[in-house]
Amino acid sequence: KHMANIDIPQNMGSDITQQALNVASDASGQINDILQDISGDNKLGFDSNSTLATAGNNVLTAYGYNATTTGVDITQASGAMVIDDLMQKISTKVQVAAQLLSTENNIAKTVSRELQK
Repeated sequence: KHMANIDIPQNMGSDITQQALNVASDASGQINDILQDISGDNKLGFDSNSTLATAGNNVLTAYGYNATTTGVDITQASGAMVIDDLMQKISTKVQVAAQLLSTENNIAKTVSRELQK
C-alpha cells in the first residue's frame, strides 16, 4: 500500500517523554523536601533550618495548603492527614507521568506499525 505523505512531528515523543520525566523529577523532589523538613522535629513547614522550612511550605502551597509558621505537626492526627494527602497527591502525579510514558510508547509503536504497512 502507498500511504499519503503525513507530517509527523519528530519531536512529539521526546516532548512527552521530557514532560513526564519533569513531572516525576518534581514529585521526587517534593517527597525529598517533605522528608527532610519533617525529620528531627516532625513538622512540615517549620524547621530550625529556614531553607528546609521554605521547601516544606512550598510543597504545602503547591497543593493548596496555606504556608505555616508553626509547621504541620505529623504527630497530631490532623497533621498526619495533611502529610498523607500530600503523599497521595504526589503519588498520583508520578502515576500520571508513568501513564504519559506508556501512552507515548504505545503511540510510537502504532505509528511504526502503520508506517510498515
